[in-house]
Amino acid sequence: MGKNNCQFNYLRQKMRWIQSENEEYYPDFANSTVMGNYLTKKEEELINAILEKENLNNSLMLDIGGGSGRFAIPLHLKGKKVIVLDSSANALLSLKNNQNNLPIIRGNGEKLPFKSGTFDIIFVIETIEYITNKQSFLDECRTMLKEDGILIVTILNRLSYKMLHPNRKKRPEFYWTTYGEFKKSLITGGFDPEKAFGFNWIPANRSSNNSLIPYFAMIECFLGLKNLPSISPWVIISARKNNKKHDKKLV
Repeated sequence: MGKNNCQFNYLRQKMRWIQSENEEYYPDFANSTVMGNYLTKKEEELINAILEKENLNNSLMLDIGGGSGRFAIPLHLKGKKVIVLDSSANALLSLKNNQNNLPIIRGNGEKLPFKSGTFDIIFVIETIEYITNKQSFLDECRTMLKEDGILIVTILNRLSYKMLHPNRKKRPEFYWTTYGEFKKSLITGGFDPEKAFGFNWIPANRSSNNSLIPYFAMIECFLGLKNLPSISPWVIISARKNNKKHDKKLV
């Protein structure tokens, strides 16, 4: 049995799911809408584009803020080794109801309960906005990754047309950075940024079932807007761990 298989089995035995009140997990509803489906499919498509040339056969993956398993369950069903970490008991209850043999742990990403150099890939999809100390979080992710490990993160880009919407001013902490600033932060934190794609140009919120959303999605694809990460509303970025790290705080 390979080293990754041993680590994976050890972590599965170590982790316990913590049950909480039986409440509906709201993101499951939000992700079931037309807009929610678009976002899930687009993020999955871009993750696949990032990982298309990577050998994932023996990779150990961690999905931080993985919720009810939007991305972890498809990977698990393909035979990949993936662990979900989330702070919401209801999210993990929903995941457990859908796939009860996928390793899960309740916790937040600011203090990861794993040994250094455990993971080949760490996903942070629609999660970093909820992290208080982002510098510490990036440091923690870097520590948990193996040499040449890959971090895949989504950010909400402050330099995009969606910042013109009045509602954005109510949640400024979500649009806390730009693509350029975050790319520099990754370099400062000991990562080499590799790929970046933009998405979520559609003028609708996640709960929308507007029948025009698929047409907007087609236009986004036709115009190749994913290739404009610097001005895209949302951006997905992959970065590889390197051996250098500079002492500079995130802006």
